[in-house]
Amino acid sequence: MSRRALRKIVNAAALGLSGFATAVGLFFLGAILWTLVSRGVAGMSATVFTSMTPPPGASGGLLNAIY
Repeated sequence: MSRRALRKIVNAAALGLSGFATAVGLFFLGAILWTLVSRGVAGMSATVFTSMTPPPGASGGLLNAIY
């Protein structure tokens, strides 16, 4: 086997492994984003953006963080 053929085989294997690793990483990033959005949408309402920040333990909003 020539050096050129060996180099092409190693290149193809490395390219395949890096593509697989990229696909796995993107899958997990997508799963995290999906979980974040699906669970976060339930907590969004107008009061979150229009109520003042409460003391610890009370319910309130994020108005102080916006202004």
